[in-house]
Amino acid sequence: MARPKCADEAPDLSQSKEILGRLLKIELERLDTAVQIEKDRKIVFPETSIIIRDIQKLNEAVNGTKGEE
Repeated sequence: MARPKCADEAPDLSQSKEILGRLLKIELERLDTAVQIEKDRKIVFPETSIIIRDIQKLNEAVNGTKGEE
């Protein structure tokens, strides 16, 4: 099975805050998983940076913050 490809663009931020909040929760869970895999395998995945980018954009759209939380 081929490895999934990351999205080239951040999520569409014109959706409702409810949907964006759900996406934010999913991305935070993905980040936890990605970091754990990186630690276990002692490698760094470039995709982790994409997850972080998406979290930052979603957090700003949902909470109006740029990483202060």
